[in-house]
Amino acid sequence: MKNIFLTGKKRIGKSTLIQHILDRLNLPVGGYITERIIEDNKRSYIIKSLYDHSESYPIANIDDTDCSREIFLDSFDIGIVSILEKSLKNRDIIILDELGFFENDSEKFKHKIYELLDSDKIILGVIKDYDCKFLNDIRKRDDILLIEVTEENRKEILDKLIKIIDDLS
Repeated sequence: MKNIFLTGKKRIGKSTLIQHILDRLNLPVGGYITERIIEDNKRSYIIKSLYDHSESYPIANIDDTDCSREIFLDSFDIGIVSILEKSLKNRDIIILDELGFFENDSEKFKHKIYELLDSDKIILGVIKDYDCKFLNDIRKRDDILLIEVTEENRKEILDKLIKIIDDLS
């Protein structure tokens, strides 16, 4: 299977595991990572391109005092779709860190994700443990290897994933 997704509890180390894999890969990498910035009672999420490291897009702001959130759909529809399109054409492995519910209303982004999953590229991503149609549809696919990251297995998973990716490339 060439579509590999990590899942698990919040803050268990899924994105850290992806970073360790990136440090050991010798393949042209595309896709994106998500960075979280916390200031006072506000969390901001930014997508950063792994394609050429020159692009970043804000995707959401969440105010923890009143639980309000602002989602930037244009970042998904235009910027991130562009990163993924370039990655599909020019990279051997595409990182999707992470898929969650912020993008649930971006039809262009979801269409591009399905296109990536249907491609012959190696996809390595993080899929949030959240119940929504978009994420559930991905988890139900026959061509997905879904690995739950736990405190007990997260160190062993690194070598296993490197071997899987080496075998696929």
